[in-house]
Amino acid sequence: MRKSAVLLRIGLALVLILCLVAYFAHSLASLATNGVKMAEKMTRYADTSLSGVSADAYPAIADAITGYLKGTLPTPQITINRDGQNASAFAAHELLHLADIRGLVHLAGVIRYAALAAVAISFIVFLVLRKWQPGVLSFIRPQRALVAAMAAFFSFVLIIVIWAAVNFEGLFYAFHRLLFRNDLWLLDPQRDLLLQLMPLPFFVSYGWDLLKQSAAVLLILPLAAFGLRTAGREKQG
Repeated sequence: MRKSAVLLRIGLALVLILCLVAYFAHSLASLATNGVKMAEKMTRYADTSLSGVSADAYPAIADAITGYLKGTLPTPQITINRDGQNASAFAAHELLHLADIRGLVHLAGVIRYAALAAVAISFIVFLVLRKWQPGVLSFIRPQRALVAAMAAFFSFVLIIVIWAAVNFEGLFYAFHRLLFRNDLWLLDPQRDLLLQLMPLPFFVSYGWDLLKQSAAVLLILPLAAFGLRTAGREKQG
């Protein structure tokens, strides 16, 4: 019975980690598909002088990109003014890279639904155990699962935060190598509009937004885990 309880505790911890991953993936996807926020960041960080694109075009470009990433537009391609002439905004390789990013946004949605399914299955397992194996529940100690999940996830978050503070560019490149199966993300700042619109400080700003948006989760969950662990020890004592 104790062995079954330990396996269930590990399973519960994995479900909690999946929920946290789903939350952060969804938060990041929400930021990336916000046209107003993207246009604001382009206005602040972009330099499109080499492409001859005026800042007046940024809102339309941001709407096209975010609409495509959300799936409401079939393509991010639009016609803009370049040095006084109408031309396509993006080259073929830039469109392919945006298609890869759209796939990641879709993946964030898949992870979210997977987390919801895992929670539903966990609840069903709880109901079955409560009826047929109530003794197992007393050995699971869900507070331990929560503490283990928090320790694993926030250790990873801490590593990422420290890495970002020390060498954000290195972290940026590492994540791109991990997330993309091709080198289309290696754009040329001299000729590729997409990179001119979204230089490294643009992504640093998104990183700060994600941290600020998730501040409550980053603070409350560790405190909740500590509180449950303390309560569990007092109950045992």
